[in-house]
Parts: sequence; structure tokens; C-alpha cells
Amino acid sequence: MGTAQAGKNTKVSLCGAPVGMVDEPMGAVAPSTYWISTSSKRIIDPRAGVVVKDDGVTVAEADYTVDHLMGMVYLDSAPTTPVTITADYLPTYELGSARALNYVRTRAELDATPFNTEAVQRILGLADVSGSIEQFEFTDQTIGAGESTFIELIENAEATVIEIRPDGSPSVIHRAWVLFNQDEMSTSPDAIVEITLNFVGDQQLGSDRVFSTRN
Repeated sequence: MGTAQAGKNTKVSLCGAPVGMVDEPMGAVAPSTYWISTSSKRIIDPRAGVVVKDDGVTVAEADYTVDHLMGMVYLDSAPTTPVTITADYLPTYELGSARALNYVRTRAELDATPFNTEAVQRILGLADVSGSIEQFEFTDQTIGAGESTFIELIENAEATVIEIRPDGSPSVIHRAWVLFNQDEMSTSPDAIVEITLNFVGDQQLGSDRVFSTRN
């Protein structure tokens, strides 16, 4: 059984525009599992190509799978080493004005009940995420320097990655591909101006999942 965590330490971040990296070093997590050594580069953009090399030799795409959200590569066999990756990564920007968060991971419930049974039978279908972020309203609502504003994310139907660190440290990380679909402002004479940003899951072409968690 784990210990309780203080919500005040939670960190919420969003991703900005992709940045290229060439032959970036990867470190071993298990004999055939590697992740990008630099922690700030561990969100891989699935919309761009990925090249993995083992000791300088390109590995065939059929011989590995990629967890784009965690920057991990699962090789079919143990490499000779060193392992490197060429891809685009997505930098993260912490939302310093965030004050509340709701994050829900689900799978669709599909009725799989045949005739002549006495109770419902179900299987789980598509994975999804949804939630909301509450934050203080400021004049500058960009995600990061030179990046999109929240309104632009909604208007352009622009997908991004949300990153959640419940205890503020890298020990537990939740990441998901999302679309922001609502921006609601609220205030009163005796309150601070706040906005609530609602989001839904949006798996990106080239990625095999909409959310990923690392403990």
C-alpha cells in the first residue's frame, strides 16, 4: 500500500512545437528496452519519422516498437550497444498558474452478452482520456515562449501532450495526447479571474496509445 501524496506538489505541463534530435543517446531500462537518456527529450513526436541505431547500424522498423509518450524503444532482441535515436521531441512547459486538475482514463464498455445468458457480459474497447485544468487568468496565455495560446489550440484543433507529475517528481509520470475543446472563464467581484480548460483524448497517427504511465 502506497503513502498519501500532497496535492500541492502536483506539476502540470503541456508540450510545445517539435524539436529535432539526431543520434540521441539512449540508456538501458531492461536488456532490450531503452529510453532517451536526456529526460527533457523523452516525448517523441509520432508525426515525424523515427530512426533507431544499434552500434551505428540502423535497426529495421519491424524489429522494434516505440512508446512515443515515454521516449522508450522496445527492441525484439538485445542490442550490441550503444543505442541511439533520431526523431523529433516535444519540449514541455509547466503551467505555473494551474491550481486544480481532473484527469480520467477510461475504456469503452462493450456489451458482449449472447442469447440464453442470465447476466450481462462485457469486454473493454477503445481507450480514452478526459479532464480539465483550472488556472488563474493572465494576459499572456501562451504555453511557452513562442508557442501557441490555449485559444489557438482550440481554434486550430491542435493536439498536444499533457504531462502530470502527482508528487512533483519524476517518480510517477502520466502523459496523454489531448485536444482542448473548451475554455471557460469565471470570476466575481470578490474572486480572482480563473479559466477552466477542458480536454479529451486524441491518439496521434503513428502512436500506438493515447495515454501512458510510468511509475
